[in-house]
Amino acid sequence: MRRVLLCTGKVYYDLAQQRRAAGQSDVALIRVERLYPLPAAEITAELARFPAGAEITWVQEEPANMGAWPYMGLRLPGIVGRPVRLVSLPASSAPAGGSAKAHAAEHGGLVAAALGTDR
Repeated sequence: MRRVLLCTGKVYYDLAQQRRAAGQSDVALIRVERLYPLPAAEITAELARFPAGAEITWVQEEPANMGAWPYMGLRLPGIVGRPVRLVSLPASSAPAGGSAKAHAAEHGGLVAAALGTDR
């Protein structure tokens, strides 16, 4: 496993579907649904199943300054004992761009970036 993706909500299903379609076996998905109190022991146990050198990434559909990242970004590195990368939309004052077509393109790019298929 080269990358472990942690996420919450619907983006999990989008990542799983795209990972399956691309035939990727080197990316793991972990769905975190309870954010408070943060299940640190459960997250640590789940991550212990993967190589210590695997990149850990938090993925969210929301902009970087919204959603779970501000909370998780402060806590996850201490729990996992290493840096945690973020894949999200750039920080914004609005949660969505207002155009369904633009949103679909942004979302597709976000999923591709998380899975490493955007190269």
